[in-house]
Amino acid sequence: MSQLADILVVDDLHTHYSTPQGTARVLNGVSLRIRPGEVLGLVGESGAGKSVLARSILNLIDPPGRVVKGRVLFDGQDLLTCREPVLRALRGNAIGLIVPNPHLHLNPVVTIGEQIANVIRAHRDVSRHEAMAEAVRYLEKVGLPDPATQARSLPHELSGGMAQRVIIVMSLVNSPKLLLADEPSGGLDVTVQLQILELMRELVTGRQTSMLLISRDLGIVAHYCDRVAVLYAGQIIEEAPVDVFFAEARHPYSLELLRLGSPKHMNLQRLGRGDPALNPIHRPTGCPFHPRCLLAIDRCKVDMPETDVLGDHHSVRCHLARRSSFGASS
Repeated sequence: MSQLADILVVDDLHTHYSTPQGTARVLNGVSLRIRPGEVLGLVGESGAGKSVLARSILNLIDPPGRVVKGRVLFDGQDLLTCREPVLRALRGNAIGLIVPNPHLHLNPVVTIGEQIANVIRAHRDVSRHEAMAEAVRYLEKVGLPDPATQARSLPHELSGGMAQRVIIVMSLVNSPKLLLADEPSGGLDVTVQLQILELMRELVTGRQTSMLLISRDLGIVAHYCDRVAVLYAGQIIEEAPVDVFFAEARHPYSLELLRLGSPKHMNLQRLGRGDPALNPIHRPTGCPFHPRCLLAIDRCKVDMPETDVLGDHHSVRCHLARRSSFGASS
């Protein structure tokens, strides 16, 4: 797999939003790569910039936001410089997007069968009848009971788990090379969540589709991903193969995530301690994590750490990553 060209390369990506209070620098130089057939897990607490990254990759940032710097190469083509017709041809076809809160992204007055068929016909020369038949076949694949009847349902007639299956079908029906999955099982009960994730793994593995899986659940990342990237304050602060990350994480923030078990449990700590790094308008100087870091030294407050490559495919942005006693207090 390492000999194949990367399907996605995000290089020094900066996305800002203009607000009355000032410029919100949501992404601050994000760089990552995904290989063909690989699943990269992206973790980080609320406010880190995960969803903005997914939308920036697809060049879907609307005013007052804008991508101010960087490149997003998909199959060697920069999505940030493509004309809109080219992007429309890629979205929903070569690149799929699974969004959270599926009911908010389905047309409430169009049946789910028609919505799936519209995605098919937008990118393929097939009749309405053929597209509807394929929509029903895919609804059966994702486990919806009586798919021919369900295809005639409106979104409000579906449960959250059923609606999420429809979103998955819409994102995969045209066999994309890359899937961006933003909290694909968020808000669902554990049983339905497991069904959704197993379904995604089966469909992605069978087609050698690459995936960026955005999650705040480290258990999901450990079970379904090949590599993990940690996003904090709009920057990738650690990246490693999954087994290396869980055994040898080196960034203090990563160690805290592992101690707590999930980024979602960082939110109360963030609110209680007033973390300035997660305010994108007023970022701290130096390392963005230093106001929360128990190991911070004076240098951390002044100098932004460079990316330090510790081993094969393991990189960390921390001045202390090579300290022999690192993590002893965690």
